[in-house]
Amino acid sequence: MMVLVIIMRYKISLLLTPEVLSCEAISERSKNVEGGEPLKANLYTNRTLALQWGQAVIKAQQLRIVMTEEKKLAVTDGPLHLSEHLYQSIPNYQLIDALPFIDPFGQEDFARVEEMIQKEIATFQPSRDYLEPLPVPECPYLDNSPFVKEAMEKIEANGGQLPKEGLSERVNPSDYSRAHLPLPSKASSVEAWEECRDRTKISIFDTEENNEYLDVATKYAVPQWIHGKLQVSAFEQSLAKKRKALAKEVEDIQKRRKLDQMSHGNVLRSLHREQTEFESNNFETESAAMAMEADLRRLRQVLEDKPEMKDKVPVSLMESLSEVLDGAKPTDQEGSPSTA
Repeated sequence: MMVLVIIMRYKISLLLTPEVLSCEAISERSKNVEGGEPLKANLYTNRTLALQWGQAVIKAQQLRIVMTEEKKLAVTDGPLHLSEHLYQSIPNYQLIDALPFIDPFGQEDFARVEEMIQKEIATFQPSRDYLEPLPVPECPYLDNSPFVKEAMEKIEANGGQLPKEGLSERVNPSDYSRAHLPLPSKASSVEAWEECRDRTKISIFDTEENNEYLDVATKYAVPQWIHGKLQVSAFEQSLAKKRKALAKEVEDIQKRRKLDQMSHGNVLRSLHREQTEFESNNFETESAAMAMEADLRRLRQVLEDKPEMKDKVPVSLMESLSEVLDGAKPTDQEGSPSTA
């Protein structure tokens, strides 16, 4: 009976005191019982319960400190709250997708996404004239160009189709019909011969002008083409360098995101493991507390059934027992004797 009373006092001390009880404190409290010896039979059970309770309190404090420190994670430019996503700390994060390093998708998720994509593609059925309702874009340069105007007239004249000979006039080198000058209709007419002479002079002038163009092109075309080629090559190299720099920057961002998510994934897994340990310890503590409370209720029932034993129990222990089990101090035992 004395052992059960001492156990009840340990239960009360565990429930009413927030500090962590050590084995020495439990042994010291067992010595303070009037006429009692240090608890030996059930000391191991009570020590284990006290240590588990103390470990739970210490881990809860550590978890509170970790959550306070991790509440704002300085990833890159500014603080990142736990309510936000990791990729939101990267500049221009809306231009790229989040990488699923911590929460990878399963096969069911991939199948569902593929099914949604196929359904969306099935609903989109573009026709050949899907651009017809859109307004014609304004192109001042092309609209004012005589070459474009002539080409559009040829297309319209051909019923909206490209002509077989193409939009540009092609000259057959073996065809001299364009350079052929017809003879005058009347051989005896002086005016007809003068008209033929004028057409011949115009043809000769055009031929000389074309020859001059060919000479100029032969002389300056190759150097000009080489100069233009060099300019185009330099511009191409500049664009290639910019593209390479952008690709390297994107790769660095992706690597940094992966490392950040892996590091924070370790933190999340550690916190999850601690949470599981806390839940396990709390369950064990609650189970032990419920078992001890059942023993205390059985003890009180035994004392109520045997008044001669109840008179031997100290009043302070009965009050503590009633306070723990019922939540109120009894007033009917104030005059009862208290013996060790």
